[in-house]
Amino acid sequence: MKLEILQDVDIVAMFSGEGERVPFSKPQKARGNVEAWLDSIQNAMRETLFKLMKSGLNDYTNTDRKQWVLTHFG
Repeated sequence: MKLEILQDVDIVAMFSGEGERVPFSKPQKARGNVEAWLDSIQNAMRETLFKLMKSGLNDYTNTDRKQWVLTHFG
């Protein structure tokens, strides 16, 4: 997994093993203790994926399957 870091501080997205870019709900800062900001990144990953899965689940019954697959993250 890779992270998108802007200006050596702002972490704005994560990349899957397949290269799919998933933006965080809110940017994270890489400052202070490494353990602290890595923990905040891990929490941001969980929060972002939870929101995206919930959105995908809600749209699944209301959207054509082909369109749904193209609209939501894999």
